[in-house]
Amino acid sequence: MSVVSRRRGFITWKGRVSKALAGMLRRMSDDGNPQTTDIAAEIIEEAARRFEIEPGSLAPLGGLASRVFAGIRGGREVVLKVTPASYRSVAMVRSEIEFVRHMRAGGVPAAESLHSVGGVEVEEIAEHVARVEARLPGRLVEPREWTPELFGRWGILLGKMHALTKTFGPVLPEFTRPDWQEEMREDFSSIPDEMSDVRTKGMEVIERLDGRRKGPESWGLIHGDMHQWNLIWDEATLRPLDFDNSSYDWLVADISVIVHNVRNAQGFAYDRGDFEAWTGGAKMERREFARHFLQAFMSGYERENALPEEELDMLPDLLRRRHLSGYLDRVADARVMAMSDEEQAAGPPYRSVARQRAEILDDGFWEV
Repeated sequence: MSVVSRRRGFITWKGRVSKALAGMLRRMSDDGNPQTTDIAAEIIEEAARRFEIEPGSLAPLGGLASRVFAGIRGGREVVLKVTPASYRSVAMVRSEIEFVRHMRAGGVPAAESLHSVGGVEVEEIAEHVARVEARLPGRLVEPREWTPELFGRWGILLGKMHALTKTFGPVLPEFTRPDWQEEMREDFSSIPDEMSDVRTKGMEVIERLDGRRKGPESWGLIHGDMHQWNLIWDEATLRPLDFDNSSYDWLVADISVIVHNVRNAQGFAYDRGDFEAWTGGAKMERREFARHFLQAFMSGYERENALPEEELDMLPDLLRRRHLSGYLDRVADARVMAMSDEEQAAGPPYRSVARQRAEILDDGFWEV
């Protein structure tokens, strides 16, 4: 087993973009979500052929570093994902699939990986990696549909996943997933001098986190991106999507990703006077909502996994780490930096780059 970088070389400063991003700068869709530029149609078609997806059935589902399509295979709905090998190697994708298989075996309702006509789960096509999984039933939960009961179900799901990660032992000899703390250390330490104040804040966070334990009850392979857009609901079950960002990290880092996204989304709705979104009509400022969310979420989580109480003390620094990581991605994105403040704030994380920088420099912003 090895731990590798998922971001190393991905971003370079002073206006340059690495090979992994060349030709893949984000364009913004109507709702403000980033989408990738095209991967050659011939590669998509070959991937569909190898996985026996019916010609003409592919429909784009979006993606960022990958292209994702819905399709039909043998009368069954499936999802095809094609990723540049410079971003995700065959070994990394196979490792992700092994982790998801362990989750499924333990009762997590994640998607089943399917084999190609060649009998493999991952195909390499012209410097791209392709894989197919069964399409899960369900839909995204709308902001006004979220309730404390659903927050609790979300917690139950993540708690189950964390309990299972404690029993996960990779079988693949080439198993490899990133260590997110080391990724962030490298990114934050390489911030250029013109952003030295941001670099200082980032390294302070890294150093404080370095002092925290990494025992089996607190550290392991996590989903890494289980926000509200990576969950689907069929009126009975919440199901997780997209384990592409699975990495080694503190378990509470998974919770920080969720809190970061729901607090930003609820705050955006609150600022627009939409008090039905996320809070069912109650007026809550961001910090109050975060506490409200965590109370319901953790009541479900603790039914499935025992997280040492002191681990939640890490939450503010993990939120700062997440916020700063997203900021670095945005300032390295030429398309985002060409937008007005209003355009930047129209979609996640629902704030301008300038506002995000100010929040990074405000030590109290992510206190919960």
